[in-house]
Amino acid sequence: MKLFKNLFHVTMFVNDINRSLEFYNKLGFETLFDVRLNPDAKPWNYYLRIAHEQYLELQTVEGAAPNPHPAPSKARRYPDQGLWHFALQTEDIEATIKTLTEKGITVWKDPEKSGIVTDISGVHRGEDGCLIVWLFDPDDNPIEVMEQVGQTLQRKTDYID
Repeated sequence: MKLFKNLFHVTMFVNDINRSLEFYNKLGFETLFDVRLNPDAKPWNYYLRIAHEQYLELQTVEGAAPNPHPAPSKARRYPDQGLWHFALQTEDIEATIKTLTEKGITVWKDPEKSGIVTDISGVHRGEDGCLIVWLFDPDDNPIEVMEQVGQTLQRKTDYID
């Protein structure tokens, strides 16, 4: 079994969500859904479909993001930087954690490195329904590892070309 199925999404911070959505929609990226802390809250995250199971995720710089996602004010960000992480999709997050750990790669609970994950009990379930853990490359760039379980928001809104 391959460790990863595909590049699942790339996430960028954006300054003006309306301008960004208009731009990416013109490129043919379909806005699938937004994510909110509660139904009355302002969206902090938008999912756009590039192709089947490949997404661009836009996060507003003023958005109130939940844990384990850091608010933009907590993320290490440089003036000319818009990208803050990319995500890899796996079909078995438990086996992936085991393999990565055996290879000496530290698996984290969240992008703030609040805890090391060694088995399925430490895995976070995101608001979209995916199981999530985090890795960091040698330059400390965050990499999200996700497994879709059941009817995730992505599966509810995606279709096969």
